[in-house]
Amino acid sequence: MSAGCWSTFVNMLDVADRIAPCYPGVDRDLLAMGIFLHDIGKTRELTIGRGFAYTDEGQLTGHIVIGIEMLSEKTAKAQELTGEPFPRELLWRLKHMVASHHGELSFGSPVLPMTPEAIALHHIDNLDAKVHTFRARHPRRPQRGHGLDAVSTPE
Repeated sequence: MSAGCWSTFVNMLDVADRIAPCYPGVDRDLLAMGIFLHDIGKTRELTIGRGFAYTDEGQLTGHIVIGIEMLSEKTAKAQELTGEPFPRELLWRLKHMVASHHGELSFGSPVLPMTPEAIALHHIDNLDAKVHTFRARHPRRPQRGHGLDAVSTPE
């Protein structure tokens, strides 16, 4: 896993830790699991050579479908190894966070976020992506007292 991926996880977990106390209905542990799992399908969707490229599976099904399959496979394996059933509602909630993390049907989510944790995950992921995109487009940061004139506005 690249350093960029790890920094994304760390940033997202930090945001989750900071906002969870503000929203008592959000299960912080479930949100943290969603942060770790929401893009797990990208490990099979993409291949790394000279750059990133899509695998055939990734091109045909996408990381959301792959991620839900991987979650099903791993929980079935956990049940087999422990002899204990994986909690059904927890599995549904985890799958829901993977399925809905893009936040909108038009952005590739097959369902909209319908739990507090899924809504929080979507917004944390979206915030992280937007800040990273902005920083990549605007590498110079304005200095204190110089206003926004040091940074050009997005086109």
